[in-house]
Amino acid sequence: MKNAIEYSNDPYNFSVKYHAPSRDFKDFRSECDNDALLLKSKGPLYVSFSSGIDSQLIARCFIDQHVDAEYVFLYSEGYNDIEYEHVKQCEKFFGIKVNVFNIDINKFKDEWILRSRHENPPRMHHYQFEYLSKILPEKYPIVFQGANEPAIVGTGKKVSIYHNYYDGMHVRMKMMSKYREVIDFPFSPECVASYYTDNIVKGFAHSMKYLNDNKLSRNNSPIGKMDHFEYFCKPILKGFYFKDQLIWYKKLNGYENYPDWIVKQFHVKESRVSAPYWDLVEFLENSRTGHREYSGWIFDPETPGFITLNNLTVF
Repeated sequence: MKNAIEYSNDPYNFSVKYHAPSRDFKDFRSECDNDALLLKSKGPLYVSFSSGIDSQLIARCFIDQHVDAEYVFLYSEGYNDIEYEHVKQCEKFFGIKVNVFNIDINKFKDEWILRSRHENPPRMHHYQFEYLSKILPEKYPIVFQGANEPAIVGTGKKVSIYHNYYDGMHVRMKMMSKYREVIDFPFSPECVASYYTDNIVKGFAHSMKYLNDNKLSRNNSPIGKMDHFEYFCKPILKGFYFKDQLIWYKKLNGYENYPDWIVKQFHVKESRVSAPYWDLVEFLENSRTGHREYSGWIFDPETPGFITLNNLTVF
């Protein structure tokens, strides 16, 4: 299986490579089902099930394609109780069993704080997922979601797909992969191509100037550049193809109630790169072999929300 997106191993000379689809691809829903069929051959799989739309999407495709999967949820009582209740509702909705693994994060407080002091940038936000990967009883691969869905940012001709070596999902997957294979879904070049060339995503890319110029807000606060895609595009795309086959809960990030001592994720300038969106669309629609590689950042270097770190640590 070829992953659609390949990242360089050197964050000081960062680049991202998109592989061309090897065949004419279908719509996003059909290609998600095809990815599920490809994974079916790998035998039993764990699926990280948070109850969010992305993990529900995986469950729906795996159920429809009869993939042998065990769904798992990491529960920290008092901190992600909302998600826990959603998981129980999803069990009934999908007719599946979600195995709950409990973690008392306060027992790890001193250890995690000490560990994080030696990291630059900090990765404490993802320690609990590393813990989950370590304690799962079987050596099955685990399926996650999100690394192959980086946000679209910018306006006009500078609309690009934002990538960063130190963004959350990449950090999480690297830490978990010490104990088992971690698979991002969707993963195939055909599925990712169907995603980024979909007319809904194209329409969103055309609307970016409007969203930025009008400073659309959430809870009376400006929506960040990274959130336009997350809040406006992804739900519409997935809602179009999956409709009432998923439960559409209120949008959560999973960390609303976590203690203040948990060091949060932030964006780092040194390892970011942007893939020009319309150039990538042309490549994915017209090429069936090869790849296209991008490096560098095409926006104003003072883009708000991105933090420069000195002596960046490679992991």
